[in-house]
This record gives sequence, structure tokens and C-alpha cells, in this order.
Amino acid sequence: MKLSQEMLKVLEEVIEKRKPELKRLLPYVENEQPFENEDVIALCLELTHELCEYGFDEKNRPNRRGKVLYKLISYVNQLLKD
Repeated sequence: MKLSQEMLKVLEEVIEKRKPELKRLLPYVENEQPFENEDVIALCLELTHELCEYGFDEKNRPNRRGKVLYKLISYVNQLLKD
């Protein structure tokens, strides 16, 4: 899976809003480079919080943002170091 512009935009928004100190991870994510597992977990945790708060419609189905957040969580998890 490739990081789309929409995914990157949402990722930047989530980091800025929830945990700005994670901005240092953006180059790794953009370049599909593995990074420290604890940082992957921290970033996925923030994405998950965003998904729970803003990623579902009134019928608990993923909305547009939720679908992007699901993709981002999957994408970032692929960057775990072996």
C-alpha cells in the first residue's frame, strides 16, 4: 500500500492535534522506512483515538475520515522493525 496525499494530510492533522512531538516520524512514514516499535505504537495509538472520536457515522459505520484512519493504522503498522 502506498501513502496517498489524503492519508498524509490526515496523518499530519492527527499528529498536530494530538501529539506534535511525533512530527519527527513523518519522514519515516513518507519514505516507508521502519522506525522504533514504541514510536509505531505511539503513532497508532493516536490514530486509533482519532478513529474512535471522529471516524464513525451515527450508525457506527466508518465515515470517510474513518476509512482513511483505518488505512493509516495498517500502513504505519507495516513500519514496525523486525
